[in-house]
Amino acid sequence: MNFLSSIFVSGPTWHRELPAHLKYRNKSLVADLETLRTTYGLNDQDFTMILVQSKSVMLRNVQGVYRDAQLRFPGHSDHDHLMMVLGTRISGKLNNHFLNTSPTAVPVEELLGILEDVSKVVLSSWMFSDVFNYLCDIENREGRFEQPFVSCVDAVCDRHQIR
Repeated sequence: MNFLSSIFVSGPTWHRELPAHLKYRNKSLVADLETLRTTYGLNDQDFTMILVQSKSVMLRNVQGVYRDAQLRFPGHSDHDHLMMVLGTRISGKLNNHFLNTSPTAVPVEELLGILEDVSKVVLSSWMFSDVFNYLCDIENREGRFEQPFVSCVDAVCDRHQIR
């Protein structure tokens, strides 16, 4: 079995079914996440839904958007790439706002305001970590990372220094 086929054959079902950019390379982390899943008796689909709500996966998604912006628009400034990251994430929140059941969901009007003023929100001195922290602040206001299973996933990722 070669390396590529072993990636798709080995590991828990929930990990094999993740998009390539979300797969973890750290086998110990995957094993610990699988232990967490089985400890709580979660099926693969439910665990995947919890996993994708974690800060760890949010970081991986935002990093992917950032890399994609850099590749697609190489002549643009880093500031432009960071504005694209923020715009993409906020647009996604708007598109899925009807699914957000949090009583503290950020109002549509506020999200639209962020999109309208994205160039003012992303200061010229900001780096990737500033944009990520800004996005985390929005999610924290909704209590996204405080959900019990989500915080357990993030704790496991933190132990493995995955952020």
